[in-house]
Amino acid sequence: MGALDRDHAIRSDEAVRTMRADTPPTPWAVVTITSTPMLRTLVIEQERTPLEALTRVIEAEPDLCCVGSGRDAQTGDDLGPADVDVALLGAQVPGIDLVAAAVLARARFPQARLVVLSGYVDHELADAATAAGADAVVDTSISLDDLLHVLRTGTVRDAEPETTPAHGRDHHSGKLAEDLGITPRQYEVLRQLAKGHSADQVARSLQIKVATCRDHIKALHRVLDCSSTTEMVVAGSRMGLLPELGRPYR
Repeated sequence: MGALDRDHAIRSDEAVRTMRADTPPTPWAVVTITSTPMLRTLVIEQERTPLEALTRVIEAEPDLCCVGSGRDAQTGDDLGPADVDVALLGAQVPGIDLVAAAVLARARFPQARLVVLSGYVDHELADAATAAGADAVVDTSISLDDLLHVLRTGTVRDAEPETTPAHGRDHHSGKLAEDLGITPRQYEVLRQLAKGHSADQVARSLQIKVATCRDHIKALHRVLDCSSTTEMVVAGSRMGLLPELGRPYR
């Protein structure tokens, strides 16, 4: 390298060092990224359709994940005490009553938030479940948004007076179904499916042919843009068609 080239290289190097010293940090260099920890949720519920619906709803939330789901009291036996942040108990657990199931869940996951979801909640059940270790006891008439709030916080929002009476909720959801083009009979079928009933069971309950029931289900799939019963129940719940989730836990 000649003297001229060396002088040019030295001046260029000094210019680069001066530029680096005078240039403020770029924005990305000073940004701190934080993330909300996922709430690991365990779901125990006997009825298949509500179990699948609850699992899908939880998995769709960015801050929740389902670490286990099943239909009996042994669900989650392979999980350690520190593996579960929230345990959600449906009202039907085979071979054991809800309070006893709450006792087992609390003993198995002492640090987890324990939420009991029942088809009917009175003072006696609420007191017994709370004594067994439940952080919150809620009725299946709770909306999905309110249920997610309970899973996240362990507290129940105060009910709005105008939506408390069951007939008020039914009138509102029935009007919504009508506005969507869902016939009264199709709406009955949807509510029966939300209880976890099969097409055959719905047909017997409504005293219609199974083929007719399946036609109603196909029509509901088209209206709600769904391809399965589980998707339909989730969509119907989110849209306000099933404000009490059809009381599927009774």
